[in-house]
Amino acid sequence: MNAAFDQFQREIIVENTKAGLKFVCKNGRIGGRPLLMTDEKLRTAKAMLKDTENYPFISDIIKTLNIGRTTFYRHSPPEEIQKIRPES
Repeated sequence: MNAAFDQFQREIIVENTKAGLKFVCKNGRIGGRPLLMTDEKLRTAKAMLKDTENYPFISDIIKTLNIGRTTFYRHSPPEEIQKIRPES
């Protein structure tokens, strides 16, 4: 009897979740975590990559932008960095 009640409760939760997501989607919102790398941060990172005098190391750029190393390399792959900084 408890199992049947638990299953019924779970179905109600799933139904409410789907209804909530549909409502939010209608209003133009998207779920999930906000992106850390904005377009402004991407432009700043590219400018910093070009400025080897003030930002000689990638870690300097990462610290200045206050982002993680993985996030940086996800948006700036090593091939792209090599084009901007050929000596690196």
